[in-house]
Amino acid sequence: MTYKTILTYIPAPDRVEPILDVALPMARRHGAHLIGLHVMPQPHMYWAVAAEMSAVVLDAQKEFFDGLASRTARAFEQRTKNEDVVCEWRHANSAGRPVADAIAAHATATDLVIVGNVGPNDDWATQADLPARVIIQCGRPVLVLPHAGTKDDIGGFVTIAWDGHREAARAAFDALPVLREAEEVRLFCLEYDDTSPRYGFTPADEIAVTLSRHGVATTAQRQLSSTPAGEALLSYAGEHGSDLLVMGCYGHARFREFVFGGATRHVLKHATIPLLMSH
Repeated sequence: MTYKTILTYIPAPDRVEPILDVALPMARRHGAHLIGLHVMPQPHMYWAVAAEMSAVVLDAQKEFFDGLASRTARAFEQRTKNEDVVCEWRHANSAGRPVADAIAAHATATDLVIVGNVGPNDDWATQADLPARVIIQCGRPVLVLPHAGTKDDIGGFVTIAWDGHREAARAAFDALPVLREAEEVRLFCLEYDDTSPRYGFTPADEIAVTLSRHGVATTAQRQLSSTPAGEALLSYAGEHGSDLLVMGCYGHARFREFVFGGATRHVLKHATIPLLMSH
């Protein structure tokens, strides 16, 4: 198993370099077709102002979004034109949908999706759910890169968050192409009650044996803790020098809202290393 089609979501010209610094080496290693995707958001109508003013605002927004798309496309072409990787540029219109929905629609026919995380100066309340919404909707593994950037070659030292649930299993097996290349893989199983039975949940040592049959040597560690799961995961990954955290994304759609697990939200908000997540 390798990643033969990799989709990168690039929202603006200044995100081209940090995202392609990771995506291009990964595409080269796997012999993958690399897609750059830009999604134009839907212009926002301000109903509280006069109709004439709303039209002016909408025109201004469209002009801005058109210019942003053109600059992003040029930056992508400039960055990839001399690369020995087959690259493709796509421009999509959100067509009234959330941007995450448009990304997910393109992502379903790919092997891996790469998106950047929310930056410290971005509005967390309105933008933070984009990576998680893409993960939950697209059915593909998503590599979420820290906004501050990361080193070109990631996945040498990997931590897998393991709790025996389907999301964790999906993430672990979706990460196999990366795990096979890693120098060190650690399975971290966090538990909160040493006396509670775990019937129906695959223990960490069993998944470690299964991964070994795929050529992935792992070290499994079970830890009792009272620390919230998201904090404990990031602390463990940091202490062991991990450059990639593999974990399940927990959440679901409720009517038009998305509800995400506490560990998922905490890790997405505070991680300073790349995350490979599946749902």
